[in-house]
Formats: sequence, C-alpha cells, structure tokens
Amino acid sequence: IFVQPSGKFLIGGAFTSYNNTPINRIARLNFDGTLDVTFDSGSGANESVSLIAIQPSGKIVIAGNFTSYNDTPIGKIAQLNSDGALETTFLNPGGFGTGAANVIFSTVLQPDGKILIGGDFFSYNGISRNRIARLNADGTLDTTFNPGTGSNGRIYSITIQTDGKILIGGTFTGFNSISKNRITRLNADGTLDTTFNPGTAANAMVYAIVPQTDGKILISGEFTTFNGTTKNRITRLNSDGTLDTSFSPVTGANGPVYSMGLQSDGKILISGAFTSYDSVTKNNITRLNTDGTLDITFNVGGSGVDWSTPFLKLQPDGKILIAGQFVSYNNTSIDGIARLNSDGTMDTTFQ
Repeated sequence: IFVQPSGKFLIGGAFTSYNNTPINRIARLNFDGTLDVTFDSGSGANESVSLIAIQPSGKIVIAGNFTSYNDTPIGKIAQLNSDGALETTFLNPGGFGTGAANVIFSTVLQPDGKILIGGDFFSYNGISRNRIARLNADGTLDTTFNPGTGSNGRIYSITIQTDGKILIGGTFTGFNSISKNRITRLNADGTLDTTFNPGTAANAMVYAIVPQTDGKILISGEFTTFNGTTKNRITRLNSDGTLDTSFSPVTGANGPVYSMGLQSDGKILISGAFTSYDSVTKNNITRLNTDGTLDITFNVGGSGVDWSTPFLKLQPDGKILIAGQFVSYNNTSIDGIARLNSDGTMDTTFQ
C-alpha cells in the first residue's frame, strides 16, 4: 500500500480483479476505497507487485516478481507515469531475468532520487550484486554503491536513516563475508558500518525496520531472541544496535510480526500472523505502548482479523489501512483490504 498526498492510494499484490473489475496486480483507489478508473495500467503486471514508491517527480516505481507490464517485457522493476502507463525511458533492459531466485522484496527511494533495492537476486543487468543494489533515477545501476559480496541471504527490509546510513533486515547471516545475523547497517556507499554492533543479533528473520525520531530502531519479524535475550518477534534497539532495555513487552507476539506503523504519539501499530500479544488474544493486529506493552485502548473486537495481515500503513489523518489474505474483520466480511479508525474499529466509510 502506498498512500499518496492526494488521499488516494496505490495497492499492489497478486490480485487480478478489484471489486469484480479485472485489474492485474496494481490499482489505485479513491479515498473511500472505490476503484480510481483514471489509473489505467492496461493489462498490468503479469506476476506479483510487492513494492510501490513515488519519486519526487510524481512517477511511480513498482517492483516484484513480474517480467512484463502491459505486455511490454520488463525485469522485476518498472517506472510508471502518474496515470499508470509504463514510462519507457526508465532503463531496465534486462533487470534480473526470469528466475524464481530473482525477486525484489524491498525498495526505498533516496532524497536524491536514487533507488535502493533488496531481495533475492544475484545480479543487475549482468553485473554481480548479491541481494542489494542501488539504481540511478533512470533505472541504471549506480556503480558508486558497492556492497562487496553483499548478503548471503534474502533482504526483506531496507530503511534509510536521517544521516543517510542504511538499515537492512532479512534472513542473512553474513554481509560482505562478515558475520551479521539478520540485521546490519551500511554506510551510504554500501560498505558495512562498523559502529553498528548488535552482537549475535536476531535468531530468525527480521522482516520490518522502523527508525524512531530519537534514533532508536524498532525491528520485527520471526525471531524469538536478540543477542541471546528473549524477545518474541519485536524489539527496539539503541542507535548503535544494542538492545534498548526500556522496551519490555511481557511475552510479546506468539507469531510473526510483519509490519509496523509508528504513530505521532510514539505508540506502535503491528500486524502479522499472531493470535496473542503479551498472552492476551489479539488476532493479527494490535497496538503497543511506547514501552512495548499492549495498549488496551486499541479495540479490534473479539475476533480481529481472521487471517495473516502482512501490510499496514498509517494515513495522515490517523486512520489505518491494512491488507493481506483476510476475509473478515471482527466478524464483518471484507476481502483483503480494510481501513480502521484510530481506535481500531472498522471505518465503515471505506467501501
């Protein structure tokens, strides 16, 4: 989900229709959830769209597992005009090929228009790049970004700090041949930042990273320990990578936390594939206080979301967009996408 300043928002995924209208894997919705018919993607993407970002020019960058867009061959990343048409000046003649091990899982735009990409790929247009690369604004490889041998496992999350350093999370256990367990930080040129020292770090996948304004770093995923300390699927780090001991959930989440959203008051929205948090029944979405404990004022009802909810985005007005494989929210039928009010109740104006 990508919320635009206009209040409209773009959605990507594996869908082939929206509200019974055929549309392949990318669409734009109006503020009320109806399909924006002015966004014309033609035949759309031929495989899943997993990432969407907007460049300062207003053009749209999409990435995923597709090999064509509107019947034009394009390798896993493309640039669209604001109306959904393919921007043919974006230079990606070969991309990553068509193999299953050539997928982009994360992308982020730098302020200068360059594009960081992470995933499960090994080259870009024939040049070796193991699971992370940076592109120029026109889609060509930025050769000034040199991660060496890169990551030895998938990269699921990339986040740029205000100082330009780059946090990455995933399944890797090494970066540029140095032991780094599932989270590390890079300098702006792609080299390892040796000042970031999380110790043995996470014992399983890190899926999401959210920096706070105070320099601390929220991380979530499938891990149950961090640097040998029990931390169930979510924790917070100090700016140097060490554990922030002031963040102390009781038992945390009993299943993966795939997405997080940081509110202006410091409270933390989380979604994923869990059924309890701090031993309280909470199905796949809930909100935490700033110290990581459960916020009991967030009311998702008795049943919450009935299935995995890997995507969560905050709107500027405080409402919450969620998306995933679910078909109901608190026993109300709703298929794959919903909007909540700031207190966790369903926003019934979203149709």
